[in-house]
Amino acid sequence: MRIASINKYIFAIIGLALLTGCVYLYSDKQAFKKKAEISQGVVVELIIERFDKTIMYAPIISFTTKEGDKIEFTSAIGNNSPSYRVGETVEIIYDPKEPNKADINSFTSLWMAPLILGVFGIIFFLIGFSIFLHEMNDKLKEK
Repeated sequence: MRIASINKYIFAIIGLALLTGCVYLYSDKQAFKKKAEISQGVVVELIIERFDKTIMYAPIISFTTKEGDKIEFTSAIGNNSPSYRVGETVEIIYDPKEPNKADINSFTSLWMAPLILGVFGIIFFLIGFSIFLHEMNDKLKEK
């Protein structure tokens, strides 16, 4: 019973930390989108990274800002199968004041990190909360 008492706090704290990260990333992406410009980019290369037996592909994208500056960036999101082909046109979103801060304008690129943190945060918090409810139920039965 003592381990469950400690675990409820551990799970709840981890869940709250993950949910806090989710809210931070979500609000950061929302603020980025409000000030961002949309442009078309072209996939110029695919970076191949190996992690043990897994291969990850991340596109390098080139685009031109409204001011005419040519920018290249590597997508922060990689997949184990190429999502893009070299020469493919993609819609990108970038900060006009810092055009190197750019991303592919897609659900995965913009919202996957907050979504994953949110899902795991809810799971961890609910596990901690369910342990708490179970302990409360046991105490009520004892009385």
